[in-house]
Amino acid sequence: AGVRLPRSPGVTHEPWTYLLPDEQRALLGCMTIPARDRLLIAFALGTGLRQGELWNLRCVDLRRDIQKIVIRYGSKGKATKGGRVRRVPLFGIAADALEAWLPLLEQQPNPLGLVWPLPSGARRQKGKLPRHWRTHLRAAGIAAERRHDGRDVRWHDLRHTCASSLVAGWWGR
Repeated sequence: AGVRLPRSPGVTHEPWTYLLPDEQRALLGCMTIPARDRLLIAFALGTGLRQGELWNLRCVDLRRDIQKIVIRYGSKGKATKGGRVRRVPLFGIAADALEAWLPLLEQQPNPLGLVWPLPSGARRQKGKLPRHWRTHLRAAGIAAERRHDGRDVRWHDLRHTCASSLVAGWWGR
């Protein structure tokens, strides 16, 4: 009581970024990135799901009949960050990526019934990026020094790209 803490200097920059349409096309069209990874990136980009939600998404929660996915888990056995089940529309690049991915998924072990398991069939570790994320960005020509804001692109920025693209109308109405 009676002790005054020093004021925070505040934040003067945005800690996040997003991919512009030409960067999105470059990343998704880069043929040196394996198809498996391009499909995962397209799905993440098109749905805006958090990393843990992607890694824990189950095949039974794909509702292609109503073009939605049901998000139940944010990490293994735990609820989402918001603590509620939610339904996310499935359309555009995410729907296309999923359609291309499911036949490939059937050809690999998947004892946990996950949509995006590792090639071994195991669940991806919490907080673990896809193995060659930085390499994929370089292969697509997406380097911080050549970007509109000079920032590196983190995996989480795919979520920001989804929101920015929807708000800006880059993907249409």
